[in-house]
Order: sequence, then C-alpha cells, then structure tokens
Amino acid sequence: MLTSSLYAATISGSRSGAPGEPFKEDLEMERIAGARLKELSRFDPSRTLYTWLLSHAQESIKRQAVEKRAMDDMDADLL
Repeated sequence: MLTSSLYAATISGSRSGAPGEPFKEDLEMERIAGARLKELSRFDPSRTLYTWLLSHAQESIKRQAVEKRAMDDMDADLL
C-alpha cells in the first residue's frame, strides 16, 4: 500500500512542454529511477517502486514520440 501511494504521489500533477517532445519530468524520472535500480539489490523492497516509476516514465516518453510522428504526418499531408 505504501508503494502504491508513493507511486501515485510521484506521477500525479500536471506537466507542460512542447507537443510531441518528452516532458522534462519524465526524462528526469527515467534517469533517476534507472540509476537507482542499478544500485538496488533485487531483493530490496523499494525496487518495485522504482521499477514502476521507470516504466511510467518510459511509456510517457514513448507516447510523446508517437504524438510527434502523428503531428509530422499531419504536417506532411498538408504540404
């Protein structure tokens, strides 16, 4: 329950940035969670939290890349 609460608190809130570009918060979350996971034992209880955070950040970054491709395709169709 604690892990879920910490995860929810970390990923909540608004983000802003350029359309189709990864949010700086997601890039930072990916960097920090990835670095932390490299340091943790596979038996460390906090490993679940950092795994979830890394996955969330990577999925958000992927969604922005998909959005950028869609916008680029729309721009190409207009030309």
